[in-house]
Amino acid sequence: MRRGRRGLTLIAALGAAMLAGLSPAMPQAGSDAGAPLPEKLRGPFIARPDVVQRLDHLDPGGDCDKSGKLVFACLIQALAKKSEQEAPSGPLSNPFNLRVAGDIAKTIAADLAELDDGGEDGDRTALNAKFFTHPLSRIELVGIVNRIDRQFIKDLVPGAEDHDRCGEISVIYRFSYSLHAGDVQSRLPVTMNVVFPAVPRDKPAGASNCREVAARWVAELARPVDRSAEQVVADLTDPASGVLAPLTGTDIERLELNMQAYRIKAGSDRTDFGSTAEYVIRVFRWDPVDKRRFVVSYLTNQIDRARLLGNPKGDANSCEPGKSKPMSKADFQAYLARPEVLSDIDNGTLNIEQKYLACRATTVSPGGPHRSKNQPFWNAPTAALSIITDAQITAAMNAALSPTRQFSFMKSADDVRTRLNELACSGCHQARAIAGFHFPGADRADTAASNAVLLPGSPHFFGDQPRRLKILQRLADGETLVRNDLAASYAARPLNKLQAELEGTELIGGWGGACLMEPTLTQSQRKWTCRAGLTCTPLFKSANAPGLGTCAPKPDGPAGDAACLSRTGRQIGDAMQCGTVTTKAYGVDRYLRTDPPRETPPDWTDRSNRKTLIPDERLPPGAPADNTYYAAHQEFFEGNDSDATPKPLLFVNKRNAQTGGFPSGMLRLSECKGLPPEATCGLLAATGFNKCLAQVAEGERKLGDCFVQRTAYSGVRACDAATPCRDDYICLRPIGYDAANGHEKFLKRQAGVAGHLDPEDFGQKEPDGAWLGRNAGKGDPRGLCIPPYFVFQFRSDGHPSPD
Repeated sequence: MRRGRRGLTLIAALGAAMLAGLSPAMPQAGSDAGAPLPEKLRGPFIARPDVVQRLDHLDPGGDCDKSGKLVFACLIQALAKKSEQEAPSGPLSNPFNLRVAGDIAKTIAADLAELDDGGEDGDRTALNAKFFTHPLSRIELVGIVNRIDRQFIKDLVPGAEDHDRCGEISVIYRFSYSLHAGDVQSRLPVTMNVVFPAVPRDKPAGASNCREVAARWVAELARPVDRSAEQVVADLTDPASGVLAPLTGTDIERLELNMQAYRIKAGSDRTDFGSTAEYVIRVFRWDPVDKRRFVVSYLTNQIDRARLLGNPKGDANSCEPGKSKPMSKADFQAYLARPEVLSDIDNGTLNIEQKYLACRATTVSPGGPHRSKNQPFWNAPTAALSIITDAQITAAMNAALSPTRQFSFMKSADDVRTRLNELACSGCHQARAIAGFHFPGADRADTAASNAVLLPGSPHFFGDQPRRLKILQRLADGETLVRNDLAASYAARPLNKLQAELEGTELIGGWGGACLMEPTLTQSQRKWTCRAGLTCTPLFKSANAPGLGTCAPKPDGPAGDAACLSRTGRQIGDAMQCGTVTTKAYGVDRYLRTDPPRETPPDWTDRSNRKTLIPDERLPPGAPADNTYYAAHQEFFEGNDSDATPKPLLFVNKRNAQTGGFPSGMLRLSECKGLPPEATCGLLAATGFNKCLAQVAEGERKLGDCFVQRTAYSGVRACDAATPCRDDYICLRPIGYDAANGHEKFLKRQAGVAGHLDPEDFGQKEPDGAWLGRNAGKGDPRGLCIPPYFVFQFRSDGHPSPD
């Protein structure tokens, strides 16, 4: 059945606006409404902090009928018997204390205990499992994402095997806490995705099929962007037309957990990636027969490597670990070689048979696809250690090709392997992501800027919106889509055919984006080049991601002997070093800097005495007046910040001591003066910041003290949805200075740091009027790029004990 004229007009208007790149008046960054988005990057998702906060409002008495539409503790009890449902108030307002979540809390505690075993990469600081059951912890809604494009997912839901499949709706939450009478409150690096079918099982009027659901979302996207939060919520929940009205807890298909299990700080990280964080991904499904609880279940496309490689009892990632369940690697290889399966791999619509799947995934950061642990289909050095070899992939592709079957996105064995890895949970979550997350949510207005995320989604998320929107429009127009119509991009980079829609952004071949170097580029179907003025640069070289580089400014002068990065033609935020990644065994990766050359002697493995600083001769010439360039680096540097050092050398030593953790290094400016267009002003951690956090964890300081007394002004890379950060960086909310309040804010901060930082130290000068006067005096609305583990809410360590 075709849609009416009004529906067609709505779709046409929205599509025209997207293609034209219109940018209507949007709220300023940091407001209740969140960061401004270009019209072309709007898509079928809801992320305004003031809107999601209202949808997440919990009645003080725990009455779900008086609460917001999407309170987590109410939704997850809908499948339980009425006699077992509990009012989420008091300790039960933390939903993991509810009966239905009992197995979830136990599983999390067991995972954290298992992974907190010391390890060989350094001293681990695990996330405290007590947060998950503490009465002052809760789960906050951060957004709703339409994934109607995921129609290829055929995961069976007990009792609903015959239900129409029209993709999914994801309702995403973050874990948070408030301790010490509210003096310490933060989100944690934990997300919970509640997945619903796009078409409700009871098929209500107006949302009974794919076309009607898609049409509701198209209509919502066509509504004015400047509506009040109250009006938006009313529209979203309107029974007759709201996109959220049909959602009900009885439709929950699964819960997807992603949490940072532990972090190894730069000073202890023996991998030399600058820090290491490991994440656990779990899926829970409702058991309607035995436990009537949410129980551990399988992960889509995440294979059971242990059993496929010959261990019939599996490992901690396996379903039913310890139980003998042999898997045939030969059978799985034959399955992957089927022509129809290869076509699904090509389109990104693969749905691996359940019998081959694992019940847990672990990933590591930073390093993304260069880390073997993020690759379930890792290209091992021997056939015995490989899930499938390059020779087997090539033979299967050649056998599958025919006049009626061609591949659009794959040409080489490496293309196929990359596709397979990115379609798995572990590969996808570490490709063009934010510290392992693709939708952490924008922070609410009352969050301190130094701990607030500006953008709700990752570069991959925003780059994929035009594709998702086109699918939505076609479905709303009554079309029935086939697998090729649902074809997805690689996670690391949007489809090249979206160039027109993403014109004016850096999301395809722009600064910091993924690219391929020769000879990989010629051999691959991934034609990942860089835009004019940029060149594909090998920041990391590894056999795990052959030829994968990063788009960086093209040098306008000689690079010097064997230098991968030139001294000239540099921009703020650029990488400052290159290195290689070697893999001793699956999950055992090491980084070694190759440029700038390592100083020998001393021995580079002597972590206490080596000098990992970027040499001054690698800094660009001609810093702005009253300012200096500074090169942050990746590996840890111990240094010496003794007060006995005479000035001005003391200031240099203090800035360099106890530093590291900037993946591939980062060029920045010491002060917020004379900032070039690509830079903005931020407050970054200074000497003593980590010591201050340790005092917060012991209850001796307030978190706000650290953000004031132990930070310094710095000129750093600016970011927004259209101009994202490099891999392994996060876009933090701007600090909120403008022409009207800048001087007052400076004086207030100056008083706050008195006695803690020397006024003559780096980063203590007042930001200049040129920066404060940007955006017609309203201040620079863009965020700032910094490593995610410099943001309190994205690290498992440093939080106070919830005891």
